[in-house]
Amino acid sequence: MAGTNPNFDPDLFRDGIRQAMRLSEANEPEKRVTFRWKPVKTFAKKSPGGSPYDFTAAPEASDEHPDLVVPVAVEFSARTSFGRETSLGRFDSSHITLTLLDEEYHKVFGGSRPPDICVVGGDEYDILSHHPTIGLFDVDVFQVLLQSVDES
Repeated sequence: MAGTNPNFDPDLFRDGIRQAMRLSEANEPEKRVTFRWKPVKTFAKKSPGGSPYDFTAAPEASDEHPDLVVPVAVEFSARTSFGRETSLGRFDSSHITLTLLDEEYHKVFGGSRPPDICVVGGDEYDILSHHPTIGLFDVDVFQVLLQSVDES
């Protein structure tokens, strides 16, 4: 927390920022920023990689998390010098910086496991890193860096 100020209303501030975020989100729900968790299945007898030895066996347990859409600000960076080096050479892929308010950030990343991917405009992005927290009096602001996995 950056500090408190008796003249600062954090709820009014959050409402104003959320309204601005909603104004800039895609009109089509399927193109909005969506956090996605892959299902995790547990098998009685499994390989070290978690796969069942008997592929007809039903999982003992399944941890499925619904997709989550929250208000975010999106900053898109087209293919730039962020490229990652691989054994096949350098790949330049698009990046997105998401900005989330504290309450939304904790809804997405405060659970037992973080989301596996983020879908933006129908394209999948890996979650690369979390920037240092920015404090605005009683409100924390978080930024998350995403890297494109596939682009249409």
